[in-house]
Amino acid sequence: MPPQPNMQKMMQQVQKMQQEMMAAQESLKDERVEASAGGGMVKVVATGELHIESVTIDPDAVDPEDVELLQDTVLAAVNEALRSAQELAADKMGAATGGLGTGVRAPIGRVGVGVAVRPGVAPPDVGSAESLRAALVGAEHVVFNRASTGIYVEQMLKRLDVEDVVRPKSERVADGASVMRRLLAGTSPREFGFGAMTEIALFADQGLKLVGPLPASLQNFTSYVAVPWPGAKADEPARTKAVAALMRSLQGAPARSLFVAAGIEPTP
Repeated sequence: MPPQPNMQKMMQQVQKMQQEMMAAQESLKDERVEASAGGGMVKVVATGELHIESVTIDPDAVDPEDVELLQDTVLAAVNEALRSAQELAADKMGAATGGLGTGVRAPIGRVGVGVAVRPGVAPPDVGSAESLRAALVGAEHVVFNRASTGIYVEQMLKRLDVEDVVRPKSERVADGASVMRRLLAGTSPREFGFGAMTEIALFADQGLKLVGPLPASLQNFTSYVAVPWPGAKADEPARTKAVAALMRSLQGAPARSLFVAAGIEPTP
């Protein structure tokens, strides 16, 4: 029987890449690119998130008798700025993912955010946005990380209008594993934490209890797709066949069951 994949190691690597991708995405907020058209008569600044920040038009470019020319010039400058911003984003995200190829792909699934408690703690009701809000208000201690999941939880607390209530009783730790260890070592009778479903699953054998996923109206998913490494020399027939077989196996029933057990649900 072939050896089973080390799911814990695999998910740790995936989570590390996810954090690096979130950091790269966050850094794009501070990046700017500039493009011009019409010999510099129109200048456009775009952010790394593909938002147009400013458009500057030289007064000499404004000809009431030829508005169409000005429109074309502005459009050209905007398109060039967006193209440059897309290239910048691709470079940043490519560095975060180690330059993963974009050829053959195998959808792995998606990972949502869940709520966990230690053994013996009464699980809060997280079945709806309203019940989760009530649980957050009534909790004594709430734990989440400073990585990608924690960034989303911050946004969710604002949406639920409980940010100011939860902040004094919340604890932020470095990563998902630290959240789970902190929960297991906790003492408060009304304490729970947020984490990726995969991270919660990794600590199930230590007694950590999954209360459930976030309500559908609040859920945030991260999707995962397997792609061959560019250095795999897929142009060689034998390697091409092996890569295709691997991609098929990742979408087969045995792999799917492993993914589900690890907290990865199929992508609709």
